[in-house]
Amino acid sequence: MAFITWAYASGWSQKRRDPGLFLEHQLMSISGVLGLLVVAPQVAFQALVMLLVFSAADGFLARRRTSFWLTWGLTLTLVAVVICWRGPQMRMVTDTLAGQLLTAAVMLGAVVRCSMLVTYFRGMQYRLSASNQKLAAALAHIEQLARYDELTGVANRRGVLERLHLALEGVQRHGTPLSIALLDIDHFKSINDQYGHGCGDAVLRAFGSLLSTEMRAIDVAGRYGGEEFLLVLPETDIPQALVLLERLRQRTQDMPWDRLVDQPVTVTCTVGATQYQPGEPVEAAIARADAAMYSGKALGRNRVIIDGMGG
Repeated sequence: MAFITWAYASGWSQKRRDPGLFLEHQLMSISGVLGLLVVAPQVAFQALVMLLVFSAADGFLARRRTSFWLTWGLTLTLVAVVICWRGPQMRMVTDTLAGQLLTAAVMLGAVVRCSMLVTYFRGMQYRLSASNQKLAAALAHIEQLARYDELTGVANRRGVLERLHLALEGVQRHGTPLSIALLDIDHFKSINDQYGHGCGDAVLRAFGSLLSTEMRAIDVAGRYGGEEFLLVLPETDIPQALVLLERLRQRTQDMPWDRLVDQPVTVTCTVGATQYQPGEPVEAAIARADAAMYSGKALGRNRVIIDGMGG
């Protein structure tokens, strides 16, 4: 017990291949008890109690179930041999005060040992649980970074495309409409050139916040590249999409950008939209929305253009 306590307390056990020290536990406790049976068979009752308690307490340390059963099988075999050999000398010794004290001490020692083991491994469980919680939080943060744009707060290209493909499952299963739009901030390069990239970043952050506010809960907005955003509008046909996108365009135009970015800038956006046609490659629908957006730019920007195939 002293050795095992030292091994845990000093951290020596953590350097071993098996930090639980299952083999050490079994070898020390079983060989000690069997030796006691051979040398002092008159205390067989106390020795067998120690054997049962120690081995049972150590059983959950086994790294494999096979190791536990092999150890117990060998132990029971050796106990049978010793009982056959020293059986006539085995007797209870509780008829004297010394025997009573010995029996009580054995039971107390067994309880103390089990309590120490349970406390130690319960502490390990708590520490493992805390580590798992920290790991889960770190993984969630990594997942957030992998699918969301840090600057704007909306999904990044990967994240919005994943959500787009999920929305396609709704089209295939239930036949619900799906509209797709590409949105571009007008003259964004000139904002960067005239007021600096810090101002450009402030515009993107404010625009990402606007998208998060104006989009419905089922919609997804993602930064598709630079100042271009891809909007996924599930369960939405073109007339419904036009209402939503026109409101978004108007809100962009009316926002007090000069107060938001501390520069005298005016920000507008051009939007191209289409309705997904069942069975077509998703790239084809995005290409139509892109073409509609560029048509809007050619017509003077700050407008919503619906692709002809969309309705």
